[in-house]
Amino acid sequence: MMHWVLIVFLKLDDGVISSTKIDTVPLDYGAVFSSESDCQIWGEARLASKSVDRFICLPRPAYKSR
Repeated sequence: MMHWVLIVFLKLDDGVISSTKIDTVPLDYGAVFSSESDCQIWGEARLASKSVDRFICLPRPAYKSR
């Protein structure tokens, strides 16, 4: 069984010190979806921000708790 997680890439501010030259950092948004399309639709509707460079939806195994 799989679920989809939303990873957001945030643009770094000029005041942020980073050890890399990449101007964006990935952030696990913490949102979990049952399908890739649900993840894409949710991200497109809610992540229109100057600080958000882009986002992706990745599959991740869903683990059952005992």
